[in-house]
Amino acid sequence: MAETVKERDMTHSQVEASYPGLAQVKAIVAFASAKGGTGKSTIVANIAAALALKGRKVGIVDGDLDAPSIAPMLGLPRVRLTQTQGGFEPASGPLGIRLVANDPLQAETPVVFALDSSHPEPFDVPSESQFGHFASVEDLIGRTRFGTLDLLVVDLPPGFKHAVQLSESIRQAGVVIVLPSSAAGAMAVRQALLQARRKQMRILGLIENMAGFYCGNCHSVRPLLPSADISALARDFDLPILGRFPFDPRLAEACDTGRAFLREYPDLPLSKLLNEAAQTLLTATSASTAASRV
Repeated sequence: MAETVKERDMTHSQVEASYPGLAQVKAIVAFASAKGGTGKSTIVANIAAALALKGRKVGIVDGDLDAPSIAPMLGLPRVRLTQTQGGFEPASGPLGIRLVANDPLQAETPVVFALDSSHPEPFDVPSESQFGHFASVEDLIGRTRFGTLDLLVVDLPPGFKHAVQLSESIRQAGVVIVLPSSAAGAMAVRQALLQARRKQMRILGLIENMAGFYCGNCHSVRPLLPSADISALARDFDLPILGRFPFDPRLAEACDTGRAFLREYPDLPLSKLLNEAAQTLLTATSASTAASRV
């Protein structure tokens, strides 16, 4: 059953109470995958860059708490969050992108192996989040003051369960699913979409990544993975395909070295596809946000 406008408004009030740092964020989009190895983080970094180059205020939450990867893609060696009385302030990245991520290089919580016999009461060990570590993606978002943003992009860890958990906490967040152009990837996403349908999640669309290999010499796209009918998957669940991105080694090189791919190669086919997907996503979130406030 679809949510009514009243139910949606109640959800917004509940979210603002639980996540005050999101009060000035116009839209939230979580990028999810059913499996690892889809290139999701690379897409997140570059779609955020595309929107920032269009003058939009964008923030990124790197939800992979154990192995965050967005910062080096943006050219940031460390993510230093500023702790204030109201919560953490995001780090400032290139193009004005605001980034929030767990920093594994921060001091870790001390490990207590056993209680001292002279101290029968447990030691008062500080919580992990006080040391720059966070218990979950929701904890990371809830402790951050994002300020005014047109779009907050959340790069979720691999596995669709993370999208389910986020959607249950922040119901107005839309979800984009990234999948490779393979039968195995499509099968995993089909199962994820069935779960999303049962949970009444807001799925904004699909992005097909590694949809062929772009040859810079002959300027053609050649097969890279065993093809899958992603269009049929989208039709079955009445979802748009927000983008089909071929693999281009220059994108991988730019991300590995922390350079802005879209600024260095604005005329490449992949750059144009990324810009188109970013604009489509912005339009979809703007329309969805306006409808939910009617």
